[in-house]
Amino acid sequence: MVCADRSIGNGGTGNDWQMAKYYAEVAKEKGTKTIAVPNLTKAQIRNSMIILMLLVFSKNFFTLRLSIIIFQFYTIGKFGFTNAEAQLYLFYFWVLWHWERSLGVLW
Repeated sequence: MVCADRSIGNGGTGNDWQMAKYYAEVAKEKGTKTIAVPNLTKAQIRNSMIILMLLVFSKNFFTLRLSIIIFQFYTIGKFGFTNAEAQLYLFYFWVLWHWERSLGVLW
């Protein structure tokens, strides 16, 4: 077995195989553990991935909606807009932001 105090894997100078050999021997001494893998069908895996993606996108949707509501209340409190004015300016901001992003993609 290679000693741990020897220079193993010293910056890619050709001794990286010694490091791999050392770790292989250490793993062999400790013994290997078996990992239980669940027996899932392709349909179960697909359905699980669909649920996970829906959760991620719904989180993003609700976070976006919350930021819009906070921005609306911010404009009402900071600039004294009415609710309708705040919604109108938020719509203008949304349109300009998407227009600028689309030009950035096209240019």
